[in-house]
Parts: sequence; C-alpha cells; structure tokens
Amino acid sequence: NLSDIDQDGKLTAEEFILAMHLIDVAMSGQPLPPVLPPEYIPPSFRRVRSGSGMSIISSSSVDQRLPEEPASEDEQQLEKKLPVTFEDKKRENFERGNLELEKRRQALLEQQRKEQERLAQLERAEQERKERERQEQERKRQLELEKQLEKQRELERQREEERRKEIERREAAKRELERQRQLEWERNRRQELLNQRNKEQEGIVVLKARRKTLEFELEALVSVASLRLRPALETLDTTLIPAIFHLLKNDKKHQLEGKLQDIRCRLTTQRQEIESTNKSRELRIAEITHLQQQLQVCSKPQCSASEYQHPEQNGDSLLTLKRALEAKELARQQLREQLDEVERETRSKLQEIDVFNNQLKVTRVCVCVCVCVCVCVPYPNLLGCFVSSGSGLPYSACHRAPQLY
Repeated sequence: NLSDIDQDGKLTAEEFILAMHLIDVAMSGQPLPPVLPPEYIPPSFRRVRSGSGMSIISSSSVDQRLPEEPASEDEQQLEKKLPVTFEDKKRENFERGNLELEKRRQALLEQQRKEQERLAQLERAEQERKERERQEQERKRQLELEKQLEKQRELERQREEERRKEIERREAAKRELERQRQLEWERNRRQELLNQRNKEQEGIVVLKARRKTLEFELEALVSVASLRLRPALETLDTTLIPAIFHLLKNDKKHQLEGKLQDIRCRLTTQRQEIESTNKSRELRIAEITHLQQQLQVCSKPQCSASEYQHPEQNGDSLLTLKRALEAKELARQQLREQLDEVERETRSKLQEIDVFNNQLKVTRVCVCVCVCVCVCVPYPNLLGCFVSSGSGLPYSACHRAPQLY
C-alpha cells in the first residue's frame, strides 16, 4: 500500500524501487511508517514550483495527477537542441537516486546473502558440534558398556576359576579320604592275616607236639605189642584184618575228611585273600600309571601358557601332584612288599600243611596197625579160632595193613 502511490494495483519502476527500499528497511529491523514520508515519494510524482529551486508536495495532487502526454518527435528534437533545463537535472538526479538505491539494494542483498551464509555456516557448525558431541557420548557409552562387559567377563572367569578350584579341592579330599580308607582296610586286613597266621602257627605247634606224643605212644605200643603178641599175630586170619580196617576206615574217614575240608577251606580263603590283594595292587599300579600320564601331560603342553599366566599356582599344583605321586609310589612299594611277604607266608604254610598231611597219613597208618593189634589182644579165643581154622595170619599182614587201608 505504501509503494503503490497511484493505487492502480500495478507497480512502476519507481514504485518497485520504493517497495524494495521499504523491504530493506523492514528487514533491517526498523519500523515502517504508517504514511509514506515526503522524501520517499519518487520525483515523477512531485510538482515543481516555477521560479524557485524547491519542490512542493501536495497530497491531493498525487491522486489527481494525470499521465503525461507523449511529446512529439519534433518537440523531442527541439529539446535535444535546447540547453539543459531543470527537468533534465531532475531526471538526472532521479537516475542517480535509482542507481544509489540499486547499489543499496545490491549491498543489502549481498549483506543478506552473507548473513544467510553466516547463519547457515553457524547452523552447520552447530550441527557438526552436536554431531561430535553425540558421537563422543556414543563412544563414551560404548566404552562404558565394553568396560562393564569386560568386568562382567572377568568376574565370570574368577567365579569359574574358584568353582574349578573348589571341585579340585573336593576331588583331592575325596581321593585322600579314599586312600586313607584303603590304607586302613589294608592295615586291618594285614593285621587279620597276621593274627590268622599266628593262630595257624600255634595250631601247627600244637599238632606237632601231639604228633610227637602220638609217635612216642605208638612206639611204646608197638614195642609192647610186638613182644607180647607176635605169636598171636602170626596165627591171625587174614579176613579179620580187612574187616577191622573197614570199621576203622569208616570211623576215621569222617574225622580226617572234616579236617581236610577245614584245611581246604582255609586254603581257599587264603587264596581269595591273595587274589584280592593282587587285584588291589593292580588297581594301585593302574592308578599310579594314570597319575604319571597326567603328570606328563600337564608338564608338557601347559607349560607354555600356564607358566606365564599363573606360575606360582602351576608350581604349587605340580608340587602337590609330585607329592601325591611319591605317596602313591611309596604306598605301592609297601603293598608290593606286603604282598610278597603274604605270598611267602602262604607258600610256607602250604608246605607245612603238605608235610603235616604226609605225617598225618603215616601216623594214621601206624595208629590203625596199633588199634588192630590192640583189638586182637583181648580176644584170645577168637585168635584160637582163627588158628584152628587153618587160616593163619602171617606177620607180614601187619606190614601189608597200610596197603589194605
């Protein structure tokens, strides 16, 4: 409304320049006047008072001004020939004003462009700063997250290591308890075997003493019987001796079978104990071999990595494993020595039992002969019957008695 002076809805060149100037004023932050000041009115809309150098502006003349009629070509040529008039000066001033306005408009446009560039640059710098801050915060957040994850992994590794150590301690305690239990059982078993051996030796001593007593009695009986009953024995019938031996055989057979069965049971028990001792020794040897293999495996591949990471812990573990291996080796040697001793004792017992069996057989035969002789002594009539029947019993029948028995 301020730039359209003639209110025709169109802008001429001067009105357009005025509108651009008002736009620059408004963009610079200055308030626009409600009414157009006189100094903003273009020169073509002013009236020049004749005879003076001053211009008088009439507000009613702006609305009542009529468009100028074009001059004819002759008048224009005449004006070119005429000297410079006031209108020429006014037109020249108007052109200079337009140039000045154009310069100012260009300067304002350049300033506006620079301001826009400066604002855009500031906005880009602010965006870059915000982006850098966001990236820095993201980097810090990522580093913090990585630290937390690393800390969590370290805690997990520590818990896993403590769990593994606890399992190893439990296994070591269990193995130690099993070893103590096995040693206690072996000690008790060895003591039982020693007690049994002592009992067997005492029984053997008693049997040897009894055997000697029986031998002395047998010698006395044989000497007395041979002196007193030699004539009766020569006439004894051969059929009586097998009957007597048959009776004695049935009686003594059960006793001797019981004794032999007892001896066999003892031998079987000792053999089973020897077999169990051999099995325990083999198990100990296998366990020692397994521990040696583990020691070799632990000493070769784990030295490169474990020694640099946990040298003190690996040294303690290796020392503990070596001590356990030495204890196992010592226990194995002790068990082997004990087993050898038990085997030697068993062989000596078996030899003593065989000797005793042989001596028992000889003593049994001698006792049978003596009993046979003693049975024939209280019955002289029976002996006379045998003699009168003609079935004489030679003296060599007594020597054949062991074969008949």
